[in-house]
Amino acid sequence: RMAPSIDPDLNQILHLSLEASLDQELSQENLLWHAGGISLAVFDEVSLSEPERGGEIRTRLQRRQLGRFELPWCTLYASK
Repeated sequence: RMAPSIDPDLNQILHLSLEASLDQELSQENLLWHAGGISLAVFDEVSLSEPERGGEIRTRLQRRQLGRFELPWCTLYASK
């Protein structure tokens, strides 16, 4: 459990809708043995202020990738 934060981008809950294929149903057994995973990319954003000619200040937002990881579906489903 993460500590509370005033940043709205932290501690978000993601709801995913699940749909069964035409030849299967969404049973607990099928969900438990599903072989897929969920891939997540983690970014941060940095605001950079740079002086320009005429005394103006230009602010640009830079998005940087921190990493990427994949969670096996069975790990997520077993943690319900």
